[in-house]
Amino acid sequence: VVDRSGSMDESMRDGTREARKMDVVTRVLGQFIEGGEGLEPREGDLLGLIAFARYADTIAPLVRDRSAVAALARRLDTVKQRAEDGTAIGDALALAAARLRRAEEELTARRVGRSGPESDGSEPAERDADFTIKSKVIVLLTDGVNNAGSEDPLAVARLAAEWGIKVYVIGVGGGMRYQVIRTPLGEQRIPVGPGIDEGALQAIADATGGRYFSAGDARTLRDVYERIG
Repeated sequence: VVDRSGSMDESMRDGTREARKMDVVTRVLGQFIEGGEGLEPREGDLLGLIAFARYADTIAPLVRDRSAVAALARRLDTVKQRAEDGTAIGDALALAAARLRRAEEELTARRVGRSGPESDGSEPAERDADFTIKSKVIVLLTDGVNNAGSEDPLAVARLAAEWGIKVYVIGVGGGMRYQVIRTPLGEQRIPVGPGIDEGALQAIADATGGRYFSAGDARTLRDVYERIG
């Protein structure tokens, strides 16, 4: 679940240079899904992708084709219309939790159906070995404060916990937010306002038995995804 609000156009440190947060996030997220720079590919996982600003959108449903999901992740960009900007964390979490719950219900129904009177006679465990959900996880990445949508993030997190879903939250660029501008004296980092609400994001993670991580640069973000992996 990835934030693509306008603030993701702001910069963060990427090695020795400054880069757009969105560009850093999409690159590292693609590596987390498909493997790269020391990150192991998500083999055997059902993977889905949701992006959000003022509205939450399903970019990829839950599938086992990690290359396809990674490709979609790398093509994510920030919203360009002011009317679409905002940070609807609660709505995005609700959409992700509902999709995970629905996937589990569908697989359970499929398993029951296959073991019913019209089954082909093979052992259910044999046929359904590839369709066992061992855990359900949402990885939420945001650089902002919930300020749009209709769902309360903490209430959604508590519901996700009831459904057996853990939420791992990544706050990108905690503390004061900065914009890099060019001046006659070179590039200058100018503060543009407060950053993420780390207390709220920590509460979301805690409510589900997950964890909160802060990532202020590309290297830290990669390390966070490695720990989650």
